[in-house]
Amino acid sequence: MPLTLPIGTIMPFAGDVTNDAMIAYLSSKGWLPCTGNPIPVATYPELYQAIGNTYGGDSQNFALPDLRGYFVQGVDYSGQATGGVGTTQPYTTRLPRNTQLPFTTDSQGQHRHTAPNLPDTYGECLIVAGWDMAEWNANQLELTTAAGAHTHTIDAGGDLETRPLNVNVDYIIKFQDS
Repeated sequence: MPLTLPIGTIMPFAGDVTNDAMIAYLSSKGWLPCTGNPIPVATYPELYQAIGNTYGGDSQNFALPDLRGYFVQGVDYSGQATGGVGTTQPYTTRLPRNTQLPFTTDSQGQHRHTAPNLPDTYGECLIVAGWDMAEWNANQLELTTAAGAHTHTIDAGGDLETRPLNVNVDYIIKFQDS
């Protein structure tokens, strides 16, 4: 017996859904690309019954999900995450849940700091190293004095988003049994 998928099922698809011939082929098999297009309720009543206006629309036209550029994630009904089906989350990098142990780079006691971008001409420069101040000159490039026990806060840097290694695919949604 062949596998029957319910209307509203979303699947990854490795074909090109911008090609009109591919869109026609998918449609003949009961699938539409998840590109956010508005479609008439009267033409796709079963799909409308399954997803309604979750992704936008009204009683005449409703929107397909637009999954371009998104990772699809299952809904967390345990109360740990906010939102339900169709909710979009913005980019985020989460801080550790343990607030007693924040990100630190070192808390091992005395150590030395390197400063690789110092000027290479003779002169004096003060460098903050923990609570101590160190004097720099051309004979002491890239080294500060030993500092007492302390930690370092990470407060800058990183990318605009955090994501794992990935590959692009299109998503399609089932609109009828075929």
